[in-house]
Amino acid sequence: MAKQQSMHKTIRVSFRTILIVAVLIVGIGGIGGVLGSQFARPTLPPLSNNTDRQFVTTVQEVTVSPSTQSVSLTERLQRSVVLLVDERTTTPRAIGTGVVITNDGLVVAAVPASTPAVAAIDNSGKLLPLSTVGADELYGLTYFRLEQGVVPPFELASGNPKVAAQLLTLSLSSDSTSPVVAIRQLAEYRAPDPTAPDGIMRIGIISQGLPETYNGAPLIDDEGRLAALVTSPEDGLVLPVEAVRSSINRIAANQRETNVFEQWGIVPGYEFPFDPTAKQRQFAFVVTDVVPGSPAAVAGLKRGDIVTKIQTTDITWDTDVVSLLSSTEAVGLTVKRGQLSETVTLNPAPASSP
Repeated sequence: MAKQQSMHKTIRVSFRTILIVAVLIVGIGGIGGVLGSQFARPTLPPLSNNTDRQFVTTVQEVTVSPSTQSVSLTERLQRSVVLLVDERTTTPRAIGTGVVITNDGLVVAAVPASTPAVAAIDNSGKLLPLSTVGADELYGLTYFRLEQGVVPPFELASGNPKVAAQLLTLSLSSDSTSPVVAIRQLAEYRAPDPTAPDGIMRIGIISQGLPETYNGAPLIDDEGRLAALVTSPEDGLVLPVEAVRSSINRIAANQRETNVFEQWGIVPGYEFPFDPTAKQRQFAFVVTDVVPGSPAAVAGLKRGDIVTKIQTTDITWDTDVVSLLSSTEAVGLTVKRGQLSETVTLNPAPASSP
């Protein structure tokens, strides 16, 4: 009995001790909160120059609450995009976004090269003259060069973004040239329709359409690298970075104006026919037509042939077909014709006499 009374007394002491400690913790926390509210001041956005002293946010528009990372990326990369405008109107009309890709001011855009009087406006609102480098018709891209100033370029991502990736799209407001961002998810990839430029083998689809100023805008991965370009804002179509890289490489090699498909006499198509052997649909580079008298016609290539290999490289959705066909020497193709497979050799057309 004495032992039980001792245990009850011990328990009562323990509960009393716990209660006292809890009250002390709450009291100290309350005092700390009061002191903190007296000495700490919240960090506010910078004030604008307006007389009403409204606060200016870091970004003008977002579709989801921006994370600290997206705000940081916007602040760092906004200098690497320019708003492209048509100067023929009284007030320059925004027609899209340009992306700086080299230290010497080379700008890639998805606007037609035939658009006259194109100039650029940077994020400070300064109007910058542009010179036209030319168009890469195989990828539907136009290149300009900034004639003054040094602008930091984008770094290209190491590969195409994965489906379901969250990407930051970045443009400039046509009203204030402040950065305008939106976070979009890459919903899927598709083979392009037949009206797309011949070099584009896959098109990315983002979940929602965007305003016209996003035409040519970059989609940025979480490391701040260029992952894709918007090519049709209304439809949410984007050109993956590997196609952009291939086009840039053609610029560097002075091959921008070379259409390798016309050179060989091939009209390409990209499809997903059903493969009975694999029992599933698989990507295919299909010859939809052959130009009479061309190297392809001389080699015996026929409409409907499926090119499965160029030289020793198997053709998949990730293959850079344009680069593989960019040759001044003979190119071997492995083609599937019905159930048969054979090899044909494309020989360059003889140089025309002067």
